[in-house]
Amino acid sequence: MNICYKEIQISDFKPGTLLYSIAKENIQLACMIAQQFGGSKEYIQQWKEFQRKAIRRHIMKRAGKLEGTKSIARDVGLSANRVRQIVKQETKLYFSNLTKV
Repeated sequence: MNICYKEIQISDFKPGTLLYSIAKENIQLACMIAQQFGGSKEYIQQWKEFQRKAIRRHIMKRAGKLEGTKSIARDVGLSANRVRQIVKQETKLYFSNLTKV
């Protein structure tokens, strides 16, 4: 039986769940997510992981402009040593990906 999205109501979703939160904004999107991932144990990254990646991009952008690590560290709230480690790791990763192509 193919149920139309128009027949699905917010009360059909379990309160307090991610799908319920999505359905409050957009029931059609919640239904599509349920069809795609329903019953699976899909991992959702923590917010800190997104922030960490954004900070790494910001550090690399500024390092690419040859800004000093102390200046970058002060602005992002990390030590200068940690900024140097991140630049080293990201540079190594970048060049290892270049050689794979």
